[in-house]
Amino acid sequence: MTAVDADLAFVAWLIDLPHASDSPLGAGERTALATIDELIDGARGVSDLLPRAPAVIPHLLSALRQRDPSVRALVERVSKDLTLVAQLMQTARSAAYGGQGEVRDLAHAISVIGEHGLQMAIARVVLRPLLQAGGGALSAQATPRLWEHTEHKSQLCSMKAAAAGLDPFDGCLAGMKHSVGWTAALRRLDRGAALDRPWSRAFVEQLMARRDPLFGRVVAAWPVSPAVTALAEEATAPGLATAGSTLARLLLESDREATARVLSERPSDAAAAESRLAVDLAH
Repeated sequence: MTAVDADLAFVAWLIDLPHASDSPLGAGERTALATIDELIDGARGVSDLLPRAPAVIPHLLSALRQRDPSVRALVERVSKDLTLVAQLMQTARSAAYGGQGEVRDLAHAISVIGEHGLQMAIARVVLRPLLQAGGGALSAQATPRLWEHTEHKSQLCSMKAAAAGLDPFDGCLAGMKHSVGWTAALRRLDRGAALDRPWSRAFVEQLMARRDPLFGRVVAAWPVSPAVTALAEEATAPGLATAGSTLARLLLESDREATARVLSERPSDAAAAESRLAVDLAH
């Protein structure tokens, strides 16, 4: 199965879309693409489509990138964000860190999960709200599935980055932030005129072609990592598919593998076809 067919299958899975039609672009579809192009070109801002990240995050990221940051310094910064505190305590008490005994306080939680666990917790707390429903029907439909895909992608990209000698946290951030292109696109579509279903194949293909430039436009405004900021610039021009950086290549590999995984786990009458897709994408 081709990469285009994989994209069509992913969009169908993401929003329960009927099979794409072979009809040409409709007037509503052309209008929808034009509004997304306005976001990419900067004619419209994206700030009203996505919430702001907590102000404490840049300080935490800076502390985490220091050599052997002290638990005390991390506790001081983490304690300023109650949502992050709750996530860290939950993570430290989870089965992934079983056998550690009772987690007494925040300092103990940080020592239990370690630097990588803290980084992942921060990424989840900061980025999950950016992917959560805040638009209309399309956003609400896509949110849980997009997060499932994003978690797979971020974990894969983190592992691949580490194996390639890159910072695994940059891989994690790249995988998580990559999905905000979809979030922004779906929220923008929710605010426009309703699109007839099924969408045309041409519309889905052109929507997919805009995902990476939109990701680049959104992420460029959130400078949390030089590597991810550079990745956003590559996504905007010339595009991740032709970008030269190792992180761009690993991100696209992770995206394809995450897509294969979620589609292969999808219960449907087309399970056999999707299993073949998973095999094709994994190789």
